[in-house]
Amino acid sequence: MPIGQAKFGLLGGVVDIPPMEHIQTITASNVSEVIFNSIEENKYQTHLLITTKYSMVSAQAFNPAIQLYESGTLQTGSVYEYAELEGRVDASGGSKQENKSTGITVLKFMTANVYTTSDVASGYAYLYNLGDSNKMSFCTYSNYAREENNKFRFFYGSSIMTNTSAVDGFRITAAQNFNGIFELYGVTGK
Repeated sequence: MPIGQAKFGLLGGVVDIPPMEHIQTITASNVSEVIFNSIEENKYQTHLLITTKYSMVSAQAFNPAIQLYESGTLQTGSVYEYAELEGRVDASGGSKQENKSTGITVLKFMTANVYTTSDVASGYAYLYNLGDSNKMSFCTYSNYAREENNKFRFFYGSSIMTNTSAVDGFRITAAQNFNGIFELYGVTGK
């Protein structure tokens, strides 16, 4: 791409967004889990999960997470890992830190840190190789949360399931009931 065209794209012009097809939207209201069991894993190598208006039903901090179905069986073992960068911004300035863990029981796709029922978070996650039994399934994610007292928190990260298996669905869960809109898309091009 000529530099002039790239510059135009950076300044708000044409952006190269991969073509996508809508698979399913689930609106959650006071639920403990959301299940996507028709993800068309044989059709798409990459999926996009968009989460908006995520909030907790009562005032405690619980982050949503994913557990993958391997050939119809939910994988709840300690086979997931993640690493992320967390940033915080408030009236006094900002800060950042790195978070990571191995041997956990969930695939992180969102670290919302919503503490009160008025806190809200949104974000997206690209999920890769779900239907490929010869590759590990993983995701990259970005999200932000508006917290109490005009604080904002953002996260960029990646998580992986260390098994190589065909994934044919996934469950979004939290330790407490939650609300939100979850949209799943299949990415059709590069």
